[in-house]
Amino acid sequence: MHQAGNLAQHRFLVVDDHPFVVEAVSTLIKAIAPQAEILQAFSVARMHYHLSRHSQFCGVFLDLELPDASGCQAVEIANRFRGDAPIVVFSARTDFEIARRCLELGVRNFLPKTVIGDQLNRVIKELVELSSKPNENSQTNTCDMSLIPEYLGFTNRQREVAALLATGVSNKVIARKLDIAPGTVKIHVGVVLNRLGVGGRAEVMTALLALGVSRNADAA
Repeated sequence: MHQAGNLAQHRFLVVDDHPFVVEAVSTLIKAIAPQAEILQAFSVARMHYHLSRHSQFCGVFLDLELPDASGCQAVEIANRFRGDAPIVVFSARTDFEIARRCLELGVRNFLPKTVIGDQLNRVIKELVELSSKPNENSQTNTCDMSLIPEYLGFTNRQREVAALLATGVSNKVIARKLDIAPGTVKIHVGVVLNRLGVGGRAEVMTALLALGVSRNADAA
């Protein structure tokens, strides 16, 4: 079992009912953050135990199919106890609706298990950097996101994506600015376009202005 370091911001929780997957993810984390404390859980009950005992996590890696929870239930339970810890879902389930629902629940990244490797490495590095600079805000907004109407049901992340979409930047640029996976951006973009009722990216700013959302003073 992995031994704890004293840096709470470098504490991770890996939740999956397959020991091989848990060890594989834990090994990737250790390669990037050798001093990290890695807690492991093979069920939602054990996940709850760890989340209730510790107040800070650098990240929670969560599978969707566990012995005592299925689908987004595990995410909903984690949300009650995770505090500000980012959740990264890595799952064999890759259908769009499951991914969309997870992102609506506040999941930071949704990754298929087939990408365990380079993409997961990047996500781990981003979480370590994020936890080391908790007060830094490197995101660039181009409109006053607080004015986006609540009835649209945007999550905070979708507000950020909408703001960047309004500048006409690509999904790749959005992924880099928000430190999330390109596949996750694609899902958020789909939700934003659908809820704004527009057919393409070029119409996003027009739709936001029509809803009374103003540009920031320094927006291009």
